[in-house]
Amino acid sequence: MADMVLIPAYTERSFSELYQMHPFSVFGVGVIGAAAPEILRLYTIREDPSKFRWSRYFVVISLVYVALGGFVALLFQPSSYYSAFYTGLAFPFIVNSLSERAQNKLTPQVKGASAVGRGRGRFSPLQSFIKGL
Repeated sequence: MADMVLIPAYTERSFSELYQMHPFSVFGVGVIGAAAPEILRLYTIREDPSKFRWSRYFVVISLVYVALGGFVALLFQPSSYYSAFYTGLAFPFIVNSLSERAQNKLTPQVKGASAVGRGRGRFSPLQSFIKGL
């Protein structure tokens, strides 16, 4: 009996079984991470109304956007809450790079002034949201 080594019960299970993160909390942390750059962007453009205008459309798109950030955090199955936050935080960069690639494939490259500079006026709400990322 003196030769027996007592091994605690928690070592019989793997680390991933012990450290299970609840999906709702991963989603929530991902949402917070996705909302952080949006809040910072709104704070920086608060005094320039030509870059931003409030609308119901903007609020709905923003809510869908941060929810997608939480969903992406769930898809990546992070190993910690920090990873979930950083996944949500990186979500704007993922969306921005994908939208730029899609836009470059769909529109021909033309030298010269931008469409806004040629008298079209303000961006549409969706363009304003995407360009603000």
